[in-house]
Order: sequence, then structure tokens, then C-alpha cells
Amino acid sequence: MVKIAGLLIAVLVALAPGPASADDLDPELRETFILANTEFTIFHEIGHAAIDQFDLPVLGLEEDAADLIAAMSMIYGHQVEADIRQSELLLMAAEIWIAEWRGEGKYSDNRHAYWDVHSLAIQRFYNIVCLVYGSNPDALPDLLDTEALPAERGFVCDKIYQQARQTMQWVLETYGRDEESRNPGFGIVVEFEEPATQVQRRMKRLLQRSTMVSRLATEISARLDWPEDILLRFARCPGNPDAYYNARVAEVTICYELLEHFEKAITEQGVEMTERVCANPATRRLFGERAGCPEGSETGAAR
Repeated sequence: MVKIAGLLIAVLVALAPGPASADDLDPELRETFILANTEFTIFHEIGHAAIDQFDLPVLGLEEDAADLIAAMSMIYGHQVEADIRQSELLLMAAEIWIAEWRGEGKYSDNRHAYWDVHSLAIQRFYNIVCLVYGSNPDALPDLLDTEALPAERGFVCDKIYQQARQTMQWVLETYGRDEESRNPGFGIVVEFEEPATQVQRRMKRLLQRSTMVSRLATEISARLDWPEDILLRFARCPGNPDAYYNARVAEVTICYELLEHFEKAITEQGVEMTERVCANPATRRLFGERAGCPEGSETGAAR
């Protein structure tokens, strides 16, 4: 289950100027933010499905394992090796987590329960940033030794990434689909329920127009030899902005309310998010132009 506490926390001390208000945010940036968060959510829940369907061994918390599957799947993108363009999307999706960490209770009713099966949002943030950096340190040298990735953690990220890569390769080699697949007819089946609100209808149109969901369903179906169909359902969940996998019926549910939450986060926290992007030299270089970063806005990003 995806706890609505974000994934990446770029805790930057000095904030630089960016868009003056949420209305100044690039509309394409808004949509990319929503799609990136939705993509991570899909991969996270499909990770739970894979753990259940293939009885994968899990050392530690299953939620951490699902995060790893989601992050590595986004890092790879359409490739068999790390794709820097997909890493950009993962870093963008991450920004929602700092908003959640700093404002627990503002976007959801409950504060973090320390007995919960999910790691703290800030821990999940650093785990994902570490994987992004470890996947391609030569392309992201200015991410190291910033508030987003302290050097003490960054120095071991290459090893952590290689461990995660080895794990993903084992899963694909052991349960991947090939010409001798035993279950060639099964895969991810997508279903959209009728939305309840105008915002939900807009989110549904965005997902369908982008073709992101159908593309992911096709790719995930082709990569693993699923023993049965997995239903990926976008549904109404009044009062529950969440996503979850139901093992009893082999069904992943993504709540429209969660997509509304993503839009609310970028609307209410967009300016602060872009300021953090602009303050960090690595994220500013990757998508600073789309975030509206002015020249010289990376001051103060380093530790």
C-alpha cells in the first residue's frame, strides 16, 4: 500500500527564487509531476503483486522492497540499463515527499505512525535518491554532497544500486517471459471506473491522453510470466487518497482521490517545490528550465 507520504525529500537549506505563484508554474510541468507520481505508484503496487504472485523472497519490509522495485523500474525505463531521462521523472516524483514530511497532517488526516509498515517519508526519499545517484554517478556528480544526498550516504550508493540491479536481474531471469513462457495469455488488464468529480475526470483524461498507463501495462505484461491476470483499476475511493494491492482477487487499485492529491500538492506546494529544484545544482540542471529557475539560482545547495 502506498502511504500518502511522499518519496523524495530534497531538504535544501537555502531556497532560491523560482515562480512567483502556483499560477506561474508551467502547465506541462504540472502534468509531468502528476504522471511521474502516478507511474511510481503503479510500479510500487505492481511490485506488491509480483511479490505475491511469484512468492518472491523479501528480506526486510515488503514496502521497502516495493519501493525498490518501483524506483529501479523507473530508472530503467524502456531500457535494460539506467535511463537518465527516467531518473529525472523519479526525482520529480520525489518532490511530493518533502511536502508530506514537512506538513504531515496538512494533506492527509493522519500523522506518521511509527509502528507502521512503511518507512518514514524522509528515509524513503534518501533511499530513492541514493539509487538514482548510484545508477549513474558520472551523469549526476553535482547531486553528491548536497542536502538531498549527503556525502556519507552517497559514497555507498554505487554498491547499493548494484545490489538492487542484481536483484532485479534475478527476478527477470527467474520469472521473466520468453518464448517458452507457461502463461503467455496473462498480464496487466487496465480498467477505469467512472470518476466522481471534475478534477477526477480531468485526471482520467490526462492518463488516457498520455498513454502512460496503457504503455506500462503492455511493458509489465511482456516482462514477467504472470500466472494470472492482474487488474489495474482506477477507482473512486471516497475519503481515501491511496493505492493498494488486493492479493485475494489479484487487483491493484489506484484511487482517483490519490491523483487529486497529487494535483493539490503541486498546486499548493509547487512554488516551494520548484525553489528546492532550483536550489540544487543537479535537479536544476535536469529540469530547471521547465521549473522556471533563474540564472544563478543554485546558490546554497551544497552542504
